[in-house]
Amino acid sequence: AGSEAYQSVQLAVEEANASGRLAPYVLQLAVQDDVSDPKQAVSSAKNLSSNPAVLGIISHFNSGCYLPASRVYHENGVAAISPAASNPSITQQGFPEIHRIVPTDQIQGDATGKFIAKRGVKRLAIIHDKTQYGEPLARMVQASSVNSGVTIVSYDGIQVGDKDFRALLTTLRSKNPDGIFFGGLYDEGG
Repeated sequence: AGSEAYQSVQLAVEEANASGRLAPYVLQLAVQDDVSDPKQAVSSAKNLSSNPAVLGIISHFNSGCYLPASRVYHENGVAAISPAASNPSITQQGFPEIHRIVPTDQIQGDATGKFIAKRGVKRLAIIHDKTQYGEPLARMVQASSVNSGVTIVSYDGIQVGDKDFRALLTTLRSKNPDGIFFGGLYDEGG
């Protein structure tokens, strides 16, 4: 998913430069890949925010990366905006440089729980990937679903990188849910 964000930013920079509206200035991309690793995200944030030519950051896709990196951007006074990070803690820190363009897990989770109930799901199994994105989102969906009259029959976490979910799915089958919600990243969700 990070490659799609990168390609979008690359296209926006090309279009802005081609428009001539920024003349005599030209935007250039300085790219760092955090490889979805919070430690690498902090390292990338330090590299970018220590460069005086960097005006701002189109930041991390994952909440688990953006949360620790946001502190680095704040300490260096560099504006950053995420196209996807939704953990509420990121912007609740109150750092004026830190932004996002998507709603928080609270908003997404509330809407999802209500949607699940409106679809007629009475018994819901919830699975999350134990990340700073998946687990808070799953908790919000759980709370909203319960408030909407849905019974949670299972709430389980998996490890990022796991490939075999047969044991969990066998257990879930015996609990007979009407639906399964997964809070997490694409690979494990698939």
